[in-house]
Amino acid sequence: MCQIDNALGLRYPEALPIHSASPVRKLRVSESTVLDLKTCPSCGADCDARDARCWLCHADVTPGGGEIVDAVVVQQSPHYAPTETLFAVMAGILAVLIVLVGIGSALSEPGMTVLLLIVVVPALVATLVRIQARKGRVGHVGWGEKLATFVISASITVGLLGMLGVAAIVALVAFCFYTLATQNVH
Repeated sequence: MCQIDNALGLRYPEALPIHSASPVRKLRVSESTVLDLKTCPSCGADCDARDARCWLCHADVTPGGGEIVDAVVVQQSPHYAPTETLFAVMAGILAVLIVLVGIGSALSEPGMTVLLLIVVVPALVATLVRIQARKGRVGHVGWGEKLATFVISASITVGLLGMLGVAAIVALVAFCFYTLATQNVH
Protein backbone atom coordinates (compact mmCIF):
# COMPACT_ATOMS: atom_id res chain seq x y z
CA MET A 1 0.00 0.00 0.00
CA CYS A 2 1.12 3.54 -0.70
CA GLN A 3 0.09 6.96 0.47
CA ILE A 4 -0.12 9.79 -2.03
CA ASP A 5 1.04 13.30 -1.26
CA ASN A 6 -1.24 15.48 -3.41
CA ALA A 7 1.02 18.52 -3.24
CA LEU A 8 3.74 16.89 -5.36
CA GLY A 9 1.88 13.96 -6.93
CA LEU A 10 4.39 11.50 -5.45
CA ARG A 11 3.64 8.04 -4.12
CA TYR A 12 5.32 7.13 -0.82
CA PRO A 13 5.54 3.64 0.67
CA GLU A 14 3.48 3.47 3.88
CA ALA A 15 6.39 2.16 5.93
CA LEU A 16 8.30 5.41 5.45
CA PRO A 17 7.07 8.67 6.98
CA ILE A 18 5.77 11.34 4.65
CA HIS A 19 6.96 14.22 6.80
CA SER A 20 10.26 13.87 8.57
CA ALA A 21 11.12 15.46 11.90
CA SER A 22 14.19 17.06 10.30
CA PRO A 23 13.63 20.24 8.28
CA VAL A 24 15.53 19.01 5.15
CA ARG A 25 15.20 15.56 3.67
CA LYS A 26 16.17 13.93 0.42
CA LEU A 27 13.55 12.38 -1.81
CA ARG A 28 14.86 9.80 -4.28
CA VAL A 29 12.65 10.03 -7.37
CA SER A 30 14.79 7.73 -9.54
CA GLU A 31 18.23 6.15 -9.42
CA SER A 32 19.90 9.38 -10.58
CA THR A 33 17.49 12.04 -9.27
CA VAL A 34 17.28 13.08 -5.62
CA LEU A 35 15.20 16.10 -4.58
CA ASP A 36 15.99 18.13 -1.47
CA LEU A 37 12.76 18.93 0.37
CA LYS A 38 11.93 20.84 3.51
CA THR A 39 8.79 20.46 5.58
CA CYS A 40 7.12 23.70 6.58
CA PRO A 41 6.90 23.90 10.40
CA SER A 42 3.59 25.81 10.16
CA CYS A 43 1.48 23.89 7.64
CA GLY A 44 3.53 20.73 6.91
CA ALA A 45 3.76 21.37 3.15
CA ASP A 46 6.73 20.02 1.21
CA CYS A 47 8.96 22.87 0.00
CA ASP A 48 12.07 22.99 -2.14
CA ALA A 49 15.23 23.11 0.00
CA ARG A 50 16.36 26.28 -1.79
CA ASP A 51 13.24 28.22 -0.80
CA ALA A 52 13.36 30.58 2.18
CA ARG A 53 9.56 30.71 2.56
CA CYS A 54 6.82 28.11 2.30
CA TRP A 55 4.94 28.18 -0.99
CA LEU A 56 1.63 27.54 0.76
CA CYS A 57 1.55 29.67 3.94
CA HIS A 58 4.64 31.88 3.33
CA ALA A 59 6.17 30.98 6.71
CA ASP A 60 9.98 30.93 7.12
CA VAL A 61 11.54 27.52 6.56
CA THR A 62 15.11 26.80 7.73
CA PRO A 63 17.51 24.11 6.45
CA GLY A 64 18.65 21.21 8.66
CA GLY A 65 19.76 17.53 8.49
CA GLY A 66 18.55 15.11 5.85
CA GLU A 67 16.92 11.73 5.38
CA ILE A 68 16.51 9.70 2.17
CA VAL A 69 12.94 8.75 1.36
CA ASP A 70 12.24 6.45 -1.61
CA ALA A 71 9.31 7.48 -3.78
CA VAL A 72 7.89 6.74 -7.19
CA VAL A 73 6.62 9.53 -9.44
CA VAL A 74 3.06 8.80 -10.50
CA GLN A 75 2.66 9.75 -14.13
CA GLN A 76 -0.91 9.45 -15.21
CA SER A 77 -1.11 10.79 -18.72
CA PRO A 78 -4.67 11.00 -19.99
CA HIS A 79 -5.46 8.97 -23.08
CA TYR A 80 -6.76 11.48 -25.63
CA ALA A 81 -5.87 9.58 -28.78
CA PRO A 82 -8.85 9.24 -31.10
CA THR A 83 -10.04 5.67 -31.55
CA GLU A 84 -11.03 3.85 -34.72
CA THR A 85 -14.68 4.32 -33.77
CA LEU A 86 -14.21 8.08 -33.56
CA PHE A 87 -12.52 8.07 -36.96
CA ALA A 88 -15.40 6.06 -38.43
CA VAL A 89 -17.92 8.56 -37.01
CA MET A 90 -15.88 11.51 -38.32
CA ALA A 91 -15.57 9.87 -41.75
CA GLY A 92 -19.33 9.29 -41.80
CA ILE A 93 -20.00 12.92 -40.89
CA LEU A 94 -17.57 14.01 -43.64
CA ALA A 95 -19.35 11.78 -46.16
CA VAL A 96 -22.75 13.19 -45.17
CA LEU A 97 -21.35 16.72 -45.43
CA ILE A 98 -19.98 16.03 -48.91
CA VAL A 99 -23.37 14.62 -49.99
CA LEU A 100 -25.18 17.67 -48.59
CA VAL A 101 -22.79 20.04 -50.35
CA GLY A 102 -23.32 18.04 -53.54
CA ILE A 103 -27.10 18.30 -53.21
CA GLY A 104 -26.86 22.03 -52.47
CA SER A 105 -24.60 22.65 -55.44
CA ALA A 106 -26.85 20.52 -57.70
CA LEU A 107 -29.85 22.64 -56.74
CA SER A 108 -28.14 26.00 -57.20
CA GLU A 109 -25.42 25.34 -59.80
CA PRO A 110 -25.57 21.94 -61.53
CA GLY A 111 -22.16 22.45 -63.16
CA MET A 112 -20.47 22.71 -59.75
CA THR A 113 -21.77 19.24 -58.81
CA VAL A 114 -19.80 17.77 -61.69
CA LEU A 115 -16.65 19.58 -60.52
CA LEU A 116 -17.24 18.39 -56.93
CA LEU A 117 -17.66 14.80 -58.10
CA ILE A 118 -14.55 15.07 -60.29
CA VAL A 119 -12.51 16.12 -57.21
CA VAL A 120 -14.10 13.98 -54.47
CA VAL A 121 -14.75 10.62 -56.13
CA PRO A 122 -11.17 9.96 -57.36
CA ALA A 123 -9.79 11.07 -53.97
CA LEU A 124 -12.12 8.70 -52.10
CA VAL A 125 -11.38 5.79 -54.45
CA ALA A 126 -7.62 6.39 -54.24
CA THR A 127 -7.83 6.61 -50.44
CA LEU A 128 -9.78 3.35 -50.16
CA VAL A 129 -7.35 1.53 -52.48
CA ARG A 130 -4.25 2.84 -50.68
CA ILE A 131 -5.66 2.09 -47.21
CA GLN A 132 -6.61 -1.49 -48.19
CA ALA A 133 -3.15 -2.08 -49.69
CA ARG A 134 -1.50 -0.66 -46.56
CA LYS A 135 -3.69 -2.81 -44.28
CA GLY A 136 -2.57 -5.87 -46.28
CA ARG A 137 1.11 -5.03 -45.70
CA VAL A 138 1.04 -3.61 -42.15
CA GLY A 139 -2.20 -4.90 -40.69
CA HIS A 140 -3.41 -1.68 -39.04
CA VAL A 141 -3.75 1.86 -40.38
CA GLY A 142 -4.33 4.74 -37.97
CA TRP A 143 -6.88 7.50 -38.39
CA GLY A 144 -4.19 10.11 -39.02
CA GLU A 145 -2.76 8.12 -41.89
CA LYS A 146 -6.23 7.68 -43.39
CA LEU A 147 -6.93 11.40 -43.18
CA ALA A 148 -3.51 12.28 -44.61
CA THR A 149 -4.06 9.84 -47.48
CA PHE A 150 -7.41 11.45 -48.33
CA VAL A 151 -5.97 14.99 -48.18
CA ILE A 152 -3.00 14.01 -50.36
CA SER A 153 -5.29 12.23 -52.85
CA ALA A 154 -7.60 15.26 -53.05
CA SER A 155 -4.59 17.57 -53.48
CA ILE A 156 -3.22 15.43 -56.31
CA THR A 157 -6.65 15.42 -57.99
CA VAL A 158 -6.93 19.21 -57.72
CA GLY A 159 -3.35 19.58 -59.03
CA LEU A 160 -4.06 17.33 -62.00
CA LEU A 161 -7.26 19.25 -62.74
CA GLY A 162 -5.28 22.50 -62.57
CA MET A 163 -2.69 21.18 -65.02
CA LEU A 164 -5.49 19.93 -67.28
CA GLY A 165 -7.07 23.41 -67.15
CA VAL A 166 -3.78 25.09 -68.06
CA ALA A 167 -3.29 22.63 -70.93
CA ALA A 168 -6.83 23.37 -72.17
CA ILE A 169 -6.18 27.13 -72.08
CA VAL A 170 -2.88 26.71 -73.93
CA ALA A 171 -4.62 24.52 -76.54
CA LEU A 172 -7.42 27.12 -76.93
CA VAL A 173 -4.92 29.95 -77.40
CA ALA A 174 -2.94 27.88 -79.90
CA PHE A 175 -6.13 27.03 -81.80
CA CYS A 176 -7.18 30.70 -81.87
CA PHE A 177 -3.79 31.79 -83.22
CA TYR A 178 -3.87 29.01 -85.80
CA THR A 179 -7.38 30.02 -86.90
CA LEU A 180 -6.40 33.70 -87.17
CA ALA A 181 -3.24 32.82 -89.09
CA THR A 182 -5.07 30.62 -91.61
CA GLN A 183 -7.88 33.20 -92.20
CA ASN A 184 -5.42 35.98 -93.10
CA VAL A 185 -3.68 33.81 -95.70
CA HIS A 186 -6.71 33.60 -98.01
